[in-house]
Amino acid sequence: MRSFSSVLTTRDRNVTMMEINNNLLMARLQDRRRDGGDGVSCKHPVLDIFDEAIMKFFPPSPKPDCPSEPPWVHLRGDKVVVDQNLVRERYIRCIFSEVLRETEDLNRQGPVYSTDKEHKFRLSDFVVVGCTDRHENKWGSVIAGGWRNEKVVSTTGWQLLSPDGLPVNVLIWGYDSISRNTFIRKLPKTYDFLIEALGGMVLKGYNIVGDGTARAIIPMMTGKTEIELPDARRRMGDAASSVDVYPFIWKKFKSRGYVTGYLDDRPEIGTFQLNLKGFNKTPTDLYTRPLYLTRERLGLTTFEKVEMLK
Repeated sequence: MRSFSSVLTTRDRNVTMMEINNNLLMARLQDRRRDGGDGVSCKHPVLDIFDEAIMKFFPPSPKPDCPSEPPWVHLRGDKVVVDQNLVRERYIRCIFSEVLRETEDLNRQGPVYSTDKEHKFRLSDFVVVGCTDRHENKWGSVIAGGWRNEKVVSTTGWQLLSPDGLPVNVLIWGYDSISRNTFIRKLPKTYDFLIEALGGMVLKGYNIVGDGTARAIIPMMTGKTEIELPDARRRMGDAASSVDVYPFIWKKFKSRGYVTGYLDDRPEIGTFQLNLKGFNKTPTDLYTRPLYLTRERLGLTTFEKVEMLK
């Protein structure tokens, strides 16, 4: 039996879309006959999140093993500042090189700067840092900061909103492969911060609408399913386009004067890169794929080798 994906490779996408629409229509008709016609096909049950019947499967998590050594540098707005106490005590000196995006899967290294004071972001939001002291002890990291991109500054601002627009910041947060209830059980502080401190709104009726991360997220980000959009699957080769053509919601925000950003912290299985062709152009003002690709290449957030900057 052929998989759904292989069927889409050989059949006309419009015919497949018609079949999906017919199936949805039949499901709605059956729902109306069954419960009086409120139009809700998928009704989520209201469960006791902390019921003992389920909590026995959630033992306490061990505390994370965080590095005991404090960082040798500190982020201060658009600068990375070397700890001056350590400079005086241990004669620390650091080298900096910003991470520049070349393609979806390739970064290049910016100019290398050596200093015992500070580095100001000049070309990107990410910088590789490698430091040594007088005893040849080493410390390093990849740091995300804030580059003041004058082109972005000149095209953003609340003044670009329509008269009836709401001047609010918008954060869409998704946590893959975990249910809402499990998120509440295992990450209570994070959940409380999102809801209480930030005033977040939980999409309690959200449900998966396709197989895999991309098919689940694309409708939320574009208002359309993957099959309704131009084909961007890697295996289609030159017959497919990049996902730049998708009508992502951040494009609308950008047109209204917003600074935009997209973060996906697993570059090796990226939502728009694993089976799709990814982005040709940087999709948002802040785009973290170069950061995570660099961290993946170096292996650890804090690492011993700094020679890669030379």
